Amino acid sequence: MKPVQQRKLVGHLQGTYQVSERRACRVLKVWRSVQRYVPQVQADEPVILHRMTEIAQTRVRYGDRRIHVLMSREGWRINHKRLYRLYQQAGLNLRMKRPRRRVSAAHRAARTTPEQANQVWSLAFVSDALFNGKRFRTLTLIDVFTRECLAIHADVSLRAERVVEVVTEAARHRGRPERIQVDNGSEFVSKALDLWAYEQGVTLDFSRPGKPQDNAHIESFNGSFRDECLNAHWFLSMEDAAEKIERWRSDDNQHRPHSALGNLAPGAFAAQVASVHRPPCVSNLTWPKLGEHLRGTLEVQLDRADHGGTLTRALQYSYTEKSALSSSACWRCSPPNSLATNVEITEVRLMKGASEATTSDP
Repeated sequence: MKPVQQRKLVGHLQGTYQVSERRACRVLKVWRSVQRYVPQVQADEPVILHRMTEIAQTRVRYGDRRIHVLMSREGWRINHKRLYRLYQQAGLNLRMKRPRRRVSAAHRAARTTPEQANQVWSLAFVSDALFNGKRFRTLTLIDVFTRECLAIHADVSLRAERVVEVVTEAARHRGRPERIQVDNGSEFVSKALDLWAYEQGVTLDFSRPGKPQDNAHIESFNGSFRDECLNAHWFLSMEDAAEKIERWRSDDNQHRPHSALGNLAPGAFAAQVASVHRPPCVSNLTWPKLGEHLRGTLEVQLDRADHGGTLTRALQYSYTEKSALSSSACWRCSPPNSLATNVEITEVRLMKGASEATTSDP
């Protein structure tokens, strides 16, 4: 029992039975020093409570940890335990109704953890209704590594062709992923999505039937999406729903702290990763005249920093350039995703062809 509750019980005995404080403390086995303790309220507590309440009213499904992260970003220097005490004192506790899973699922051996952005995407559907009860569906698309929400498309009906359009639009802005994790819904097992994936060289990774934990990242995202957006708003029309959902998506990418990302927002985490793991580029190559068609293999000598050390590798890729190459041309094909690390290219040499081309550090 907490000291606050003990003091209330002692006061109840004194008022009801007209006994002394000493006797009431003896009966309840409470130290008299605890009963006479007067809490010292610090001068900044009302300000902290006011700001905490403002954040909780704006972001109604944020708990004390996320509120602590947001206040830390604003410059507040407050211990998380003290903030939690004030959080409970203000009555801002969230009631969690989600039951815990008691059966752990076996992990899929074939599924690997992504190591860079734009490597694995995840797709899923979430359904909701307008104010008049008319149902609609939303298609959510996230990047598993950065936790960025790439798209949320809402419509009354979402067929497989529309799913392909949403994924194509996302790939046009960010590039194609290596793998897309989906469940066994009819839209995802359709021929339209399968044809798109085959033509783009993308692997569709299906969850096991009845095992949503195989696609845990999108399930967690959809839970937050429903809790913080769908359940928090009335949607008057599809246009109103699309506007509010897009506003929430932008806020989630730019401001919402994610504990898995070190309490960074997905956009900030993606920018941080991009600054460290920038893909190498080869430019300003000086080519001799090679003719109208070039088919050969380029050997790239690069230095990559691995935990403070330097590693030199020689990699080869197929390169095809059908246009005529002048004396100053650029390598127009992009390096594979395996090179999307912090590298410094030192030499590029044509291994099979009419002649060689070299370059120094870009």
